[in-house]
Amino acid sequence: MIISHHDFKSTPDEEEMFVTYEKMAELGADIGKLAVMPENEKHLLSMLNAMNRAYHKLDIDVIGISMGELGKMTRITAGLFGSKFTYGFVGKEAAPGQIHVKEIKEQLALYQE
Repeated sequence: MIISHHDFKSTPDEEEMFVTYEKMAELGADIGKLAVMPENEKHLLSMLNAMNRAYHKLDIDVIGISMGELGKMTRITAGLFGSKFTYGFVGKEAAPGQIHVKEIKEQLALYQE
């Protein structure tokens, strides 16, 4: 079961995001997914740090995404911080900053070389 939380307006602080992952685990999630909207680069790091902490400390798989143009890089690099998988689109993007699956595959291949 995936429990998902989206914040389309902001990025909560790192501790609040970790607590959200904790609540997902307590509710029985197999995977906890958190998607937030960054305003700056610090928000990207906060999301990645919260997700990485959850990855190491909680007994669930995690997904973390920063949305929008600024957050695009997290859709490719989040796996390096413990994210179980990422999302892309085939026809039309369904969320701000989503990347076409062809581009995701190309970019992920760079990390496998």
